[in-house]
Amino acid sequence: MLTILALTALLAQAAPESSSAPSPAASGMDGYTPHRLPMRNPTLAFGPNDAVIVNSGSTNFSGYTLVIHPDFSAEVAVNGVARQTAVLEADAKSLFAKLDGAMPLDSLAIGHCMKSASFGTTTTIAYHGKVTPDLSCGVDAAGRELARAAAVITSKLNIVPALRHSPSRYPQ
Repeated sequence: MLTILALTALLAQAAPESSSAPSPAASGMDGYTPHRLPMRNPTLAFGPNDAVIVNSGSTNFSGYTLVIHPDFSAEVAVNGVARQTAVLEADAKSLFAKLDGAMPLDSLAIGHCMKSASFGTTTTIAYHGKVTPDLSCGVDAAGRELARAAAVITSKLNIVPALRHSPSRYPQ
């Protein structure tokens, strides 16, 4: 929950309008202002047009953070180990279309579900300054579609949560 609140606060911050704001050329992408993820994966950068999928992990397994950029490039971090990757164009376009259609994300009708205090996880997606409720408890169609799209992408990228305090388990 703390991760969700910190990510929401970070995403809600608008890019500075002063002359000290980075220029598009300096940031590498037109209109892209990089931000840093809080706490767990401080090395990943994201901007307002990126989709940020965060799985909280549990007592024994680390979560993951996946940042998908509009150009279909991505970064994923599991258990403190980050890597660059790319998402299939069709999968990324589908996710972004579902995110746009579900806006505002923070008002999705998501239900409550029973979870183990030790082994339960939460999965959220941040996009354009809004964060979904926990998608693993989705009860409406939009929430289920977002959860499915995120699961398809993480599966195709072979994102496997690692045991906490152990080396990452995905292939190099």
